[in-house]
Amino acid sequence: MLGIRSSSQARDGIRSVHGIRRFFFDAADLEANNRGVVSDAQEQGFEQIVRYNRRRDPKVTAFLVVLFAGAIALVAVGIARTPGGSLAGGAVAAGILAWILAIITFFRRRGRKLTAAFEQRRVLTAEGPLSVGGTMSDTWRAEVGPARFGIELDQVEALEEGAVYRVHYLDAPDGAIPISMERL
Repeated sequence: MLGIRSSSQARDGIRSVHGIRRFFFDAADLEANNRGVVSDAQEQGFEQIVRYNRRRDPKVTAFLVVLFAGAIALVAVGIARTPGGSLAGGAVAAGILAWILAIITFFRRRGRKLTAAFEQRRVLTAEGPLSVGGTMSDTWRAEVGPARFGIELDQVEALEEGAVYRVHYLDAPDGAIPISMERL
């Protein structure tokens, strides 16, 4: 979510290297976020995210439940029809299905909390020195005060670790969703 939608140069000390737009926010977004609210553009973007998530989530959940229930049912039937097969094999298959359904439920609830963060649009602010660390994936973890969030390598390159920043963010289950930031 963190980015600039304006010219090739970021404002307030966040630089854009080789004209690549690194961050998806502009001066109007930053001004609104400094007042503790989201801008009109952010409002529209967040509303699109909420609508998309609301339409997609039930379909994905239903698909996963049917897919895994069908696979486990086939395994259970196969075990039961095998000579020497027992009810214990079916119980194991049922246990695996229950475990998979628990995982689906966990991620579904997490997705609802993420959607709620975009619905509530409660802008939080943190200030402090920027700390950046790598992860095992293509994203990096950044920290400014109490706000911890993921950023991409090209964004890391546009920031100065140790410099003091103000970051405006939405609170989400996996950490902050930064919506704008400025170097102080």
